[in-house]
Amino acid sequence: MEDKRIIELFFARDEAAIEETSAKYGALCRRIAHNILENDLDVEECENDTYLSLWHSIPPKKPQSLPAYITKIVRNHALRRLEYMNAQKRSAVLLPAEELAEIVGETADHSAEELAKLISEFLRAVSEEERRIFVKHYFSLEPLERISAEEGFSVGKIKSMLFRMRNKLRVYLEKEGITL
Repeated sequence: MEDKRIIELFFARDEAAIEETSAKYGALCRRIAHNILENDLDVEECENDTYLSLWHSIPPKKPQSLPAYITKIVRNHALRRLEYMNAQKRSAVLLPAEELAEIVGETADHSAEELAKLISEFLRAVSEEERRIFVKHYFSLEPLERISAEEGFSVGKIKSMLFRMRNKLRVYLEKEGITL
């Protein structure tokens, strides 16, 4: 079913919207959640929380890109679940996003939306291959080994590409007036 039709089902408050979303995007939701949580029960809970969030947010929101909207929600649920679990265990888990935090940091002078816009502009300027690897690692939080297998590069090459891209991003953000 087309995304437009799924969104119409949400607006009509038809429960088939959840079924269609699950059929079309369930595997994507589970993959993103599993990249973060690595526990099947937590992944399932995160997926279900995502469907509930969709039900409560559409309407009034009408996402332009349903898969982007869904992945953002599932990622946020998974990260909150991970934070909750780590707070209980008092352990630390290094996420790839923390590598970006070293570059972006806390920029009080700029909003998160402005930063997201600049990062999107930066990603449009790099090669499709670099963009794909960057998004897989920093947004979908896929492990380097999986990216390596999918892209056909060694883990070392993926690490080098990400390191170079972080440095290019730092230079780009500074050029755009973001003080780091």
